[in-house]
Amino acid sequence: MEIYSKTFIDHFMNPRNVGEIENADGIGIGENPQKSGKIVFYIKVKDNKLIDIKYKVLGCPSAISSSSLISEFFKDKLIENALKIDTNFLKENLGNLPEDVIECAKLSIVAFQNAILDYKKGGNNGN
Repeated sequence: MEIYSKTFIDHFMNPRNVGEIENADGIGIGENPQKSGKIVFYIKVKDNKLIDIKYKVLGCPSAISSSSLISEFFKDKLIENALKIDTNFLKENLGNLPEDVIECAKLSIVAFQNAILDYKKGGNNGN
């Protein structure tokens, strides 16, 4: 039995949308200092749609795969849909993740949703 799905491995080996967005409308961070994990998401929004999503990851393969998946899946989707995701979304799209790596994958959700909340509060305004 394979531990990781083909989708998980594909997102890990070929991560999509890695990088920063200059003058992002929202920036969000997910961090776990105990495991030295950190994810930063950058979003651009137009007409309540996520028109661009990028991220940077310092973390394990599950953090990379989940961030890549989120950046690809939610591009051109409404913000409201993005605020509803949880670990079930990751499990449904990346396969059942082993319990010892699910915490790292959750950081991608935290960072992404923090970017959306930052946008809703008025964006990073260059900070």
